[in-house]
Amino acid sequence: MERRADKYLARQDAFLLRAVARVWKARERGKLLERVRDIRLVKNTMAVWKDCLRERKHQAGEYII
Repeated sequence: MERRADKYLARQDAFLLRAVARVWKARERGKLLERVRDIRLVKNTMAVWKDCLRERKHQAGEYII
Protein backbone atom coordinates (compact mmCIF):
# COMPACT_ATOMS: atom_id res chain seq x y z
CA MET A 1 0.00 0.00 0.00
CA GLU A 2 2.84 2.36 0.84
CA ARG A 3 4.50 1.68 -2.52
CA ARG A 4 1.28 2.69 -4.24
CA ALA A 5 1.20 5.96 -2.32
CA ASP A 6 4.85 6.66 -3.16
CA LYS A 7 4.20 5.86 -6.81
CA TYR A 8 1.16 8.17 -6.83
CA LEU A 9 3.13 11.02 -5.25
CA ALA A 10 5.98 10.53 -7.70
CA ARG A 11 3.51 10.70 -10.59
CA GLN A 12 1.96 13.86 -9.17
CA ASP A 13 5.40 15.45 -8.76
CA ALA A 14 6.32 14.58 -12.35
CA PHE A 15 3.02 15.97 -13.62
CA LEU A 16 3.50 19.21 -11.66
CA LEU A 17 7.07 19.56 -12.92
CA ARG A 18 5.95 19.16 -16.54
CA ALA A 19 3.17 21.71 -16.02
CA VAL A 20 5.59 24.25 -14.53
CA ALA A 21 8.05 23.66 -17.38
CA ARG A 22 5.26 24.14 -19.93
CA VAL A 23 4.22 27.46 -18.37
CA TRP A 24 7.83 28.64 -18.17
CA LYS A 25 8.44 27.76 -21.83
CA ALA A 26 5.29 29.60 -22.89
CA ARG A 27 6.36 32.72 -21.00
CA GLU A 28 9.85 32.61 -22.49
CA ARG A 29 8.40 32.22 -26.00
CA GLY A 30 6.14 35.21 -25.32
CA LYS A 31 9.11 37.31 -24.20
CA LEU A 32 11.08 36.32 -27.29
CA LEU A 33 8.16 37.15 -29.57
CA GLU A 34 7.81 40.54 -27.90
CA ARG A 35 11.52 41.23 -28.36
CA VAL A 36 11.41 40.22 -32.03
CA ARG A 37 8.38 42.44 -32.65
CA ASP A 38 10.07 45.39 -30.94
CA ILE A 39 13.23 44.93 -33.03
CA ARG A 40 11.21 44.71 -36.25
CA LEU A 41 9.27 47.83 -35.31
CA VAL A 42 12.48 49.77 -34.70
CA LYS A 43 14.00 48.56 -37.98
CA ASN A 44 10.89 49.46 -39.96
CA THR A 45 10.67 52.86 -38.27
CA MET A 46 14.30 53.59 -39.08
CA ALA A 47 13.77 52.58 -42.70
CA VAL A 48 10.77 54.89 -43.02
CA TRP A 49 12.68 57.71 -41.32
CA LYS A 50 15.64 57.29 -43.69
CA ASP A 51 13.29 57.31 -46.69
CA CYS A 52 11.69 60.53 -45.42
CA LEU A 53 15.10 62.17 -45.00
CA ARG A 54 16.19 61.01 -48.42
CA GLU A 55 12.99 62.39 -49.94
CA ARG A 56 13.39 65.75 -48.19
CA LYS A 57 16.99 66.10 -49.35
CA HIS A 58 15.92 65.12 -52.86
CA GLN A 59 13.22 67.80 -52.83
CA ALA A 60 15.74 70.33 -51.54
CA GLY A 61 18.01 69.58 -54.49
CA GLU A 62 20.60 67.49 -52.72
CA TYR A 63 20.67 64.21 -54.58
CA ILE A 64 21.87 61.44 -52.31
CA ILE A 65 21.89 57.78 -53.14
